[in-house]
Amino acid sequence: MRAVVLFTSFLGVLLAQGAGNPSIEGSHVDEERGFAMRDFELRPPFPNLYTAWDTTGDSVMINNRISLTRDQRSMRGTIWSRARVQERDWEAQASIRIYGNAGKLHAEGIALWHVADAPLPGPVFGVNENFKGVGVLFDTYKNDPNNHESYPRLSLVLNDGTQNLDWDKDGANLNLGSCHVTGGAQSPDTDARSNKVFRILLRYYMENLELYYSQYDDFKWTACAKVEAVRLPTNYIFGMSASTGDLTNNHEIVTFKVSALDAPPHSSMPAVVPEHKVDTLAQPVIQQSEGWGWGMKFFFLLLALTLCGVGFYIYKAVWLPKVQMRKRFY
Repeated sequence: MRAVVLFTSFLGVLLAQGAGNPSIEGSHVDEERGFAMRDFELRPPFPNLYTAWDTTGDSVMINNRISLTRDQRSMRGTIWSRARVQERDWEAQASIRIYGNAGKLHAEGIALWHVADAPLPGPVFGVNENFKGVGVLFDTYKNDPNNHESYPRLSLVLNDGTQNLDWDKDGANLNLGSCHVTGGAQSPDTDARSNKVFRILLRYYMENLELYYSQYDDFKWTACAKVEAVRLPTNYIFGMSASTGDLTNNHEIVTFKVSALDAPPHSSMPAVVPEHKVDTLAQPVIQQSEGWGWGMKFFFLLLALTLCGVGFYIYKAVWLPKVQMRKRFY
């Protein structure tokens, strides 16, 4: 019987490791997962800013922060990693500050990108509408008067490079999911000397794309959007961008880091094929899973093995001795 218990416990451990993507909602923002990828790290005093990253536009380092825009009109700043991501599973975390003069409207916003290459300049927080990859948009001002969502807003978007994000519709045509957050235009934190930050976490694990955030004094992750069956290539870069128009804001990066995540073996996308696997252009990122997912198949496989183990034990420890005992009487 002890062998069956050990066998079942072993299967339970395997099941816990392979059942899918555990949620990190509610975990502390400083909790470490995976291992740090130093090529993508940005931390004061930013010793690698000009050796590992390319900055464009109005980006400049001020007071141990990377300022993408100041609180002035018609500014645009971007920053792009020179290193490329070769790992299949990862998470990227950005700590940002958005603030401006109290008592006025603020715009436009700041974005975190995971893209094939640095996009050309454009209206989407400083980059072109036909970017190829994933974007997290922190939008502090709605452009569409028919948009009834509350702002500021975090949105998760993805483009295969063949479409233009509809900026007049606040990117609704490429939106995978979004949530209302405080900060930006409604931020009570207008003091440039403040150390309060807003945190964004973009996580890609086992073909699940997830977006989390942590607001200022809250040091735990809150889920914003989760999308299954998203296939992203390797060999992409990370970047951040921000812009202002007639309305303005300060947009600053405080820290940025990327971690590679351990995951069970699964399908890989070679770096020589940097493209999104999508079914239709109308729905460029969501591929609905058909039938059981990997976790359910793994569960039933382990269940079958467990039942076989129990059956073998019953055969060997109970039924077989009875048969041998009968033979002694003949």
